Amino acid sequence: MGTPLPSIDASTGTIPVLVRKLNELIRVIEQRFTATERVGNDQGYAVSNVTTTRTFDANTATVSDLADVIGTLIADLQKSGAIK
Repeated sequence: MGTPLPSIDASTGTIPVLVRKLNELIRVIEQRFTATERVGNDQGYAVSNVTTTRTFDANTATVSDLADVIGTLIADLQKSGAIK
């Protein structure tokens, strides 16, 4: 005997408990993104000598590998306008 499935709201076709949890998650992400955006936009970031890298092996990555991943992430966030 497993866990019972959540009920579906017939009028909307949604699962209310799931909708509530997703809305809560969206609210938290938006709050944290806004706070992060304010800090990034106030200070800005300058990164140099970055090799675009979006993958790494957690078992063998060097500090240089991780710095490249962080530099790439910063560049991507700058291009999207999320940070300066």
